Order: sequence, then structure tokens, then C-alpha cells
Amino acid sequence: MSNAFLTGGSSGIGQEIAQYLKSIAMLVDSPTRDELNLFDNLSYTDLSRYDYLFLCAGVDRNGRIPFIEQSEGDIIETMTVNTIANMRLINRYIKQRHGKWSKIVVIGSTIVEHVWPNFVTYGTSKVALECFIDSLSQELNSKNIGFTQIHPGLTKTNFNKNRGNVDKDKSTELYDHTPHMTTSDLLPIIKSVIEDRAHLITKVTVSK
Repeated sequence: MSNAFLTGGSSGIGQEIAQYLKSIAMLVDSPTRDELNLFDNLSYTDLSRYDYLFLCAGVDRNGRIPFIEQSEGDIIETMTVNTIANMRLINRYIKQRHGKWSKIVVIGSTIVEHVWPNFVTYGTSKVALECFIDSLSQELNSKNIGFTQIHPGLTKTNFNKNRGNVDKDKSTELYDHTPHMTTSDLLPIIKSVIEDRAHLITKVTVSK
């Protein structure tokens, strides 16, 4: 039986991926953001037993807010959760796996391909993470460490409950006027990622 460590399991895409993994009898550990302690010394120091690392945690404190109106604290939080914390977790995970077969799955965003106004900080955090994964996968060039990046378009989830400063009514209205997916559109990709152990470096963009 495989083990997975998953971040972002308290809401949104991460929560539904965690539920799916459990439904196929995978053992899943999914700490909350506070339990993981993303802003200080990372908790969960031993990641060596996990075959899969699913990085789904994300924050968008400033979506639809012009950059010059954002606080420095919100900018730092977005970059820390979306980029730096993931880099730290991957660094620790790879070191502790000691060459054993492993797969790292990163949930990104189509914003890496299409720039959106008023999403400057969020977009920057996602592009930086994509660049990191692209570079690291080439640097390692390992037959035992796989990387899959999934870049979903607008996906209707309960993610808005954690969006902080965003006017949640406006965020909900966005679904009414923009083509969007549900997490069920992503689950076939997650299934193929788990079943396909041969292809170690993949990148998938999904949108409506």
C-alpha cells in the first residue's frame, strides 16, 4: 500500500484529491497549514516513508486587488505558502528518500501561461514554482524521482473560504460568468499519475 503526504487538504482541490486518494486505499497524511508550520521551522521532519508528495496548498490573499493596494504581509504570505514552503518541503523530501522511487505532484495554475491583471503576487508565486520544478527535474535527471505539474484553470471548489481579503461574493460571481471546471475534471489525471510509474516528468494544463 502506498503512502502520500499532501498539503492543502483542508479545502479546495487538495481536499478533494485527499478524499480520492483515500478512496483508492492510499494512506494519506494531510496536516493543516498551522500544523505544518509553513512560516517557521517546518513540522513533519520525517518524510522518508511517503511514496508520493502532493503539494496542493495555496493562498490568494490579494486576488483581484491591485498590487499597489496589497500589504507587505500579504505579499510575503502568498510567496511563502505558494513557493518557498514548497521548495523547502521538496528539499527535505528528496534528501530523506535516499534515491527510493518517489513522485512529487504539484498543483499549479494556468496563470503560468496567461497573465491576469490584479493577480500579480499570486501569478508570480505560481510562475516561480513552475520554474523551480522545471529546473530541479533537469538538475536531478533521476530515474527514481518523478515530477508532475498540473495547471488547472478556474475550478469551482470551497477554496474561497480561505481567501482572506477577497470579497467572497465577487469571487462566487466569477463562477457565474466564466467557464470553469470542478475537481472531478482533475481526478482522471490524478489517477493516471498514480498508475503511470514510467513517465517521470510530466506537465498537464486543464481548463474549460
